[in-house]
Amino acid sequence: MKALESNPLVLDPYSFPVLLPQITCIGGEVYSGTCGIAHVTQTESDFLAVCTGALNLTDAARSARIEPTSIARLATWLLWWRRKVTEDPVLLPPIARLVLTAAHTSAWLGMGGRLVLESTQQPAVMVTCFGVLGEVRLLDMFSSLSEASMICRDEATLAGRLAGVQQRVLDLPDHAFFELLLETGRSSSEARRGLLRNALLDIIDEYQPLEIFAPAALGSSGDSRLLFEVLVSLFAEGYLPGELHFFEDEPATNGHRAVDEFLSRFEKSYLSPNEYFVDITNSFAEKLSLVEAFQSTLCRTQRRSWARSAERNAMIGEIRADRAERFWQLTIATLEG
Repeated sequence: MKALESNPLVLDPYSFPVLLPQITCIGGEVYSGTCGIAHVTQTESDFLAVCTGALNLTDAARSARIEPTSIARLATWLLWWRRKVTEDPVLLPPIARLVLTAAHTSAWLGMGGRLVLESTQQPAVMVTCFGVLGEVRLLDMFSSLSEASMICRDEATLAGRLAGVQQRVLDLPDHAFFELLLETGRSSSEARRGLLRNALLDIIDEYQPLEIFAPAALGSSGDSRLLFEVLVSLFAEGYLPGELHFFEDEPATNGHRAVDEFLSRFEKSYLSPNEYFVDITNSFAEKLSLVEAFQSTLCRTQRRSWARSAERNAMIGEIRADRAERFWQLTIATLEG
C-alpha cells in the first residue's frame, strides 16, 4: 500500500498490486485514457497484466520473470492493498448499510475510512444516483464524455472491490446534463425530482437497509443538494425503514460556513441533525488508497487537504483520535420545557 504523504513509497512484497482502471497497456504502449504516457518492455507489460490484486508483489514479479526492485517506474500506476482483492461483492436484502451518493467520489471522500473500518461488521451497498455523465479533470485524456463516464465507473468499481462494498449506478442525468434538457424544454425540475424520488423508493424497498447514508450537501453540487432534499422529505414522510445519516461530502478545512448553512436548514424544524464523529485513524491510509483510484477526477496533490480535514474533525470532535470523519444522524427533535 502507498504510505501516507509524509513517508516514501515502499514496495511491500507482501502487499497486493492493483492496476489503476484508467491505465491500459497495448502493444508496448501505456495509455491513460486515450493518451499515450510511456513505452514499456514486454517484461514490464507482462507484469502489468498480472497486477489484478490477486498476487502480491513478489509473486507478480516472479510470474512476469522480473525483479521486484526493477519495477519502480511502474509503481505510480499501481495501488497497494493489504489483502487480496475480491470481485465486487453481491449482498442480498435486507442489508445493514445503504450509501446513496450523487457523484462517484463523494462517499469515499466523506466516509471512506469508516467504510473500510466497518466493512466486515456492516456490509454496505453504495448507489451512485447520477451516472449519465462523469466529470473529469482532464477531458482531453478521453475520446468522449461516454468514455470518461465509463472510466469513472471503473474507478468506483475498483474502490468498491478494495473496500468490500457492492456498487450500483443509477443512470439518472446529472446536473450538467439536466441543464441541457431544461434549456430545450425536454424536462423540468419537478420531473427530475420525481424521477429521483421514485428511484430511491425502489432502491430502499429492494434492500430494506438498517442505515442510510447520504451527502450533507455542504458544497455547491446541485446533485448532492437534490439528493439531500429528497431524502429529508422521505424521512419526514415516514418512508425510510431505518436510520438516516449524513456524511461530510467534501473536505471543508477552512472555516465553518458550509456546516453552518447545512445546520440552518433545520432551524424552526421538528427534525434535528445530531453530530457525531468516527475515529478512522487505523483506516486512513486505506482511505487515501481508495481516493487515489479516482485519478481521472481527483488530483494526488489534494492528499494534504484530505488529511487536514480528518485531523480537524478529530480536534473539533474532541475525541481521542488522530483522524476522524464527521456525520449527522437525523432524528425527530424533542420538545423541551
